[in-house]
Amino acid sequence: MPATDQKDMALGNENLEQVPMGNHVSQMHPERRREIEKRLKRKLDLRCSYFVLIYIMNYLDRNNIAAARLGGLQEDLNIDNTQYATCLSICRFLP
Repeated sequence: MPATDQKDMALGNENLEQVPMGNHVSQMHPERRREIEKRLKRKLDLRCSYFVLIYIMNYLDRNNIAAARLGGLQEDLNIDNTQYATCLSICRFLP
């Protein structure tokens, strides 16, 4: 028994049509299509939430390093302006 059939049986979907990979989505059984769309939306939502989290953390990091410079970061680490600019460019371009 193919893996997709076993998965469908495990999900209680043994009565659904099995559409070969090359066929169009419109030929798929409506329940199966809803299930696939639901899984796809869940995957997209999860991945998009990572992007939002990375954006927020990057924003906070950019603001914190500017505030740290005003608070004496350069003097504490004994770095010159070029080294600080290098640090800034790394923080700006790496998420």
